[in-house]
Amino acid sequence: MRLTRYAYSFEKLRGVGLTVVFPQLVEKLRKSIFALKKLPLETELAVRALYGDALRIAFAASSGFALMAFILSWAHRTGSLQRKG
Repeated sequence: MRLTRYAYSFEKLRGVGLTVVFPQLVEKLRKSIFALKKLPLETELAVRALYGDALRIAFAASSGFALMAFILSWAHRTGSLQRKG
């Protein structure tokens, strides 16, 4: 199976019995998060779970970059910023 950018999301939503065409759903949700309330309950819960997964991934990535920046800045200490002399 060839992976597309929607493959992961589509596989998670396939079991819900999605009644809306998936790319159209993505476009609606990109424009407004309030489109969630117009979806059937099972689909809404599945989409909310996907948002939760995305938030965890984004938080892990940003935390990883922050930790890497901290370690690199700690390793690259240049000393005091006051003039000597």
